[in-house]
Amino acid sequence: MLHIHTPIEFEKIVDTDWDGAVNLTRERMSIQQLLDARDNIPLTIVRLKKYCESFDKLFSHITQHQWTPLLKQPTFTWSIDGSIISSTAWNFEKNNIHIALADIYMQEGYKKIDEQLYKEASQYWKQAAEHFTLANSSLGSWKWRLTSENIYVTQQKWQKAQIEKLKCLQQLCTIGVGIGKNSSDKTLYTLAQRATKCAALEQVYYPSDTSLLHLCETLRYFYSSNIQWTKEEYGASIDTLQRWVRAKHTKFQIINEEFDKLELLLSERKMTNNNIYFEQVKPSKSLPSLREIIESEDDISHP
Repeated sequence: MLHIHTPIEFEKIVDTDWDGAVNLTRERMSIQQLLDARDNIPLTIVRLKKYCESFDKLFSHITQHQWTPLLKQPTFTWSIDGSIISSTAWNFEKNNIHIALADIYMQEGYKKIDEQLYKEASQYWKQAAEHFTLANSSLGSWKWRLTSENIYVTQQKWQKAQIEKLKCLQQLCTIGVGIGKNSSDKTLYTLAQRATKCAALEQVYYPSDTSLLHLCETLRYFYSSNIQWTKEEYGASIDTLQRWVRAKHTKFQIINEEFDKLELLLSERKMTNNNIYFEQVKPSKSLPSLREIIESEDDISHP
């Protein structure tokens, strides 16, 4: 979690040709108080976005008037997960503004998931991903930094991983909506495969212990098994279900309800096969590998 640790008086830093310095100081102080309190999220979002806009204007002013020296060099100091990190780099401040916004949007998305409001959660996560993208862009122009500044929030690979994680969560939201609308297994399989690709890319960029990859793979094989059963590949469907589908509790209640049916579903399919179809339970053609999914630019259809 990010907090502004030390105020900045921009009127003592910027030349008199830029008249927004005092207001910018006030905006930053207001955000410092809001981030510390965390009791008015909508206002915090509004103020952070306004500060981001104002800071960009100041940053543009400085870069366009490089011949005009600053009155003094500011030191931007933030508390990041309890550690105090300081930097004189203006891109450090730009980056942190976007990360703070992204973190708020991400947490608001999780709150909506707790309420099982999948479309609303997806919108919050889409906005979070946009700010991670903007933060990543600001890092692209930060060419040199001290070792103390190389924390995870200033790592482009970490930010790319967060973007993929958020895209994965959005796909899971769409799966949740699809389950509620009784979408076809082929549609849900395609969504699960997209989620799997994002979860795999997250691990490629910046490995995490909280990866969604297992959940996404479980969903991919679950819908694959359903497709196989519909295609009258009864033995293969049973093999896929009992070999690859290991239910895992998630924040998505509607997905948990799908997993709650697994034991009964497998039992029914075994009984039906034993009494009617008599197919040998054995693997069929393998699903596309993670590497194939990652390298493919388009959706790969079910085998």
